[in-house]
Amino acid sequence: MDVFTDVQKKWEKASESGKQVTEASLKEIIYPHTITKSEPTVNETPKGRPTTKKKEATRLPSLHERIAMLYPPVKVAPKVREKEVHQHHYFLNHHYLKDMPDHFLPFILSTEDVAKDGNCGFHVVVEALGLKGSLEVGELDPISYVRDKMVTNLLKNQNMYKKMMTDEEFVELVNCIRPISKDEYLVLPGGKHIVPSDRWILMPKCGFVIAETFSCAVYYINRDMSYTFVPTLVKMRKGIKNRKVVMGFVEGNHFIGLRLKENCPLPPKTDNLWFLKHVKSDIPPSGTVKLRIE
Repeated sequence: MDVFTDVQKKWEKASESGKQVTEASLKEIIYPHTITKSEPTVNETPKGRPTTKKKEATRLPSLHERIAMLYPPVKVAPKVREKEVHQHHYFLNHHYLKDMPDHFLPFILSTEDVAKDGNCGFHVVVEALGLKGSLEVGELDPISYVRDKMVTNLLKNQNMYKKMMTDEEFVELVNCIRPISKDEYLVLPGGKHIVPSDRWILMPKCGFVIAETFSCAVYYINRDMSYTFVPTLVKMRKGIKNRKVVMGFVEGNHFIGLRLKENCPLPPKTDNLWFLKHVKSDIPPSGTVKLRIE
């Protein structure tokens, strides 16, 4: 066999390394079961030229992503409901504090200003008791509603109120509080309508009327006098205790609402309706309010 003769001749002439290569090739033919090599897997439907690059586990970030990494996102506070903002937002008008007792200043959380239209005292009552837009008031003007309710209470309990004032003073108070008609307003040069001074709320007399009319506690605070008014015609209960009007008198002609801290010392309670003729307030330097009856 010429093939075997040629292989034998090449074997005899081959170098030592050539013999090793020839021997290995012959073993693959004669002893195929000893072969450990396997055919490479080829994609049945290859697209384009096969790549020789090694696939990476993750891709490189783009330029936009690399820039974004340099500026981490800003944490935005969660949106707070309007009610919560109103509940925790306090404004303190320092201009009004000069008319407040010195010992009350550390306990004032906020001053709540109202319109300076002559109805300021009644505005404070409306805001403090949440009467504006309430089911109790409905579509009525809240100021007229408060005035009308107070006059009704005065007339209903006039025997009690007349213990603290003369008949003439009682009539004057009723005329002062009663609802105001449009033609009673004063018109300023700029066109603003204001209430005449004889129709302003009278404090501390009206403190009694507010407390009795709306079954609430009334705290009247001013540098010259500070009092607490509580209803006497109804039994004191928790609902009444938490229903309160805190009113401050400033600038000699304006009433504002006040929000006080929970541990605030309260003005003295007025026990007798006739005390207004006999009581004078005295605020000592110690920081407590005392009453001196003369």
